[in-house]
Amino acid sequence: MIDEALDILERNGADRVRTWAKMHVLLKVLDKATAAEILYYLQQRPDFTERFVSECLPPECLPRQPRNLVAEVGFWGMAYVPFFRQGFARMGIRKLS
Repeated sequence: MIDEALDILERNGADRVRTWAKMHVLLKVLDKATAAEILYYLQQRPDFTERFVSECLPPECLPRQPRNLVAEVGFWGMAYVPFFRQGFARMGIRKLS
């Protein structure tokens, strides 16, 4: 049952759920009734599956998102704009517009 539930989670976006949730640990913490209930809801309610993947599982289970380096550098650079502006004012450089 647990294996089936993990298959469903993988098909619905939790690509790395098996690396995060080790089977021997799941077998210790989930009893048969709970595993059966989770499997039932994963099979019968797509909205439950979607919410479970997006809201309950940690980011380690989800596919890695590519980093947007351009945006990161842009935000980093914008953080220094006030400092440069103050430096230009001290040097006597005034606004061009």
